[in-house]
Amino acid sequence: MNIYIDEAGSFVVPEDKANSISGVGALIIPEALGAELFSKFQKIKIDLGFDNKEIKGRDLNESQVSEIIYFLRRYDIIFEITVIDMALHTDEIISAHKARQIELLSEDNPIETLTEFVAARISRMQGQLSILSNQLYVQYVCMFQLLSNVFNKSTFYYSQRLPSELANFRWYVDAKNTKITSYEELLMDSIGPALQSISIEKKFPQLKNADYSYFEKYLKTSSSPPKHLQKAFGDVSPFEYVDITDIFRNNLSYVPSDTNLGIQLADILTTSIRRAMNNTLQIDGWKDIGALMVQSVEQGKKSMQLVHLYTNGKINAPYCQVVEITNRMSK
Repeated sequence: MNIYIDEAGSFVVPEDKANSISGVGALIIPEALGAELFSKFQKIKIDLGFDNKEIKGRDLNESQVSEIIYFLRRYDIIFEITVIDMALHTDEIISAHKARQIELLSEDNPIETLTEFVAARISRMQGQLSILSNQLYVQYVCMFQLLSNVFNKSTFYYSQRLPSELANFRWYVDAKNTKITSYEELLMDSIGPALQSISIEKKFPQLKNADYSYFEKYLKTSSSPPKHLQKAFGDVSPFEYVDITDIFRNNLSYVPSDTNLGIQLADILTTSIRRAMNNTLQIDGWKDIGALMVQSVEQGKKSMQLVHLYTNGKINAPYCQVVEITNRMSK
């Protein structure tokens, strides 16, 4: 399967706004559907007056957004999004969250339990996180949550419908610069190992009687748990796990949006949700977007994830209606 990822919004704490939504979205398109879907989308672009130009979600009105959502509903695809209200955060909250995550890397991975290679990787991640601006750190947190949700939902969903799509995962992220940035280096360096740790500590969700035969190459066995997890798991042999690092290794790339139709579609959907939650796109445009989403594999969670970096407090804002409507529409 191919996963196209784009972000919408500045991820900056606003000075005078009641709400300020930013988000990261992913459009998951099965390999078997891509050629037909993109061919027909190109024709839609021409009909909308974009021809060979890049199409951006911010440039579309309600009827145009609705037309594209209606078109995408014909295909067995998934849209996933993680959003955050930057107006509910301060630089102090973000800085404290970042500092705590840097500390946890050492607390969760005591140096005496690590190999030299893993210890060096963790030290490098801590250094990369420490120099990230608050803006990029929030974006990183949202991206991490998004990729975790995409992996869990896509394997759960397509194991029932298109199991052959579980053989390969190709991740395409919108490139904002011609050169790889420090943020992009951190993402490529850390996402695989971080998700790997989560998958080991939290059992990979599998649906009973679904077909995971194409996914079996990622299911690995070792004689014992990794050294830093032996205390948590005890003397388990054999130790079974999902090699998530392999799913991301060499399969995450940054591509320019102006030449990639998948990124353009991801931008339209992600920007439309952001505009809906910021009340700049009316419901006639976005009301059916939830039909492209999948229910959370975790009970009680919504199909759309709303992130916050503080420890308590329930979010009660007008845009929560968007979360509820999309959740009711989701698959």
